[in-house]
Amino acid sequence: MSVINVSHLTKDYGHGRGVFDITFHVDEGEVFGFLGPNGAGKTTTIRHIMGFSKPQTGTTAIQGRDSWQHYDQNQRQIGYLPGEIALPEALTGRQFIKMMAELRGIKDMRYTDSLIERFELDPSGGLKRMSLGMKRKLAIVTAFMHDPTILILDEPTSGTTNSKRSKSNSTPRKTLRPVPRPSRPRPSSRKSPSSTIAISSNFRWQIPTSTPCLCFWPITN
Repeated sequence: MSVINVSHLTKDYGHGRGVFDITFHVDEGEVFGFLGPNGAGKTTTIRHIMGFSKPQTGTTAIQGRDSWQHYDQNQRQIGYLPGEIALPEALTGRQFIKMMAELRGIKDMRYTDSLIERFELDPSGGLKRMSLGMKRKLAIVTAFMHDPTILILDEPTSGTTNSKRSKSNSTPRKTLRPVPRPSRPRPSSRKSPSSTIAISSNFRWQIPTSTPCLCFWPITN
């Protein structure tokens, strides 16, 4: 079953900038990569999948629901990590986590606490003075906290130093490795869905081995 569908997506910003006639799909439980240099259209494609931008022509859909028309409904199933992190500077990390939990209707914080521990996040400090690396950890925790079935990760190692990037690809590997969920009562007939993951990067080695990739390349005159 296809979870993400992109059909003939085009968004022309002029002067060769944008994305042009892109078609692909991502099946349930699949890890799928967007690979290419900066400015090639990876983030533009992701923003259309998320429903942040309306296609000029073509369509993007999450589980058969148009990304633009069903934005609110789709967001409940998606964990999104943007390439550029922008957080409200007046809050502490803990206050931001609490705000996101309230927006998502999360009352049991055990899974969120396990993510905080797993990613070694210290959420006590103010966001204004928080390091970029700590902000990225906070963004990962809040992207995963509602236990989404779809993860969309836009350059998850963006903003880290080269030395940190080269440490066995620790950030993407840790991000993609499953975190144990607290025990939850489930009907015996219900099958837990596999997570579907779309991840973008400038470098092939930052995307898990054997992952199918859509390659982007900027248009030059």
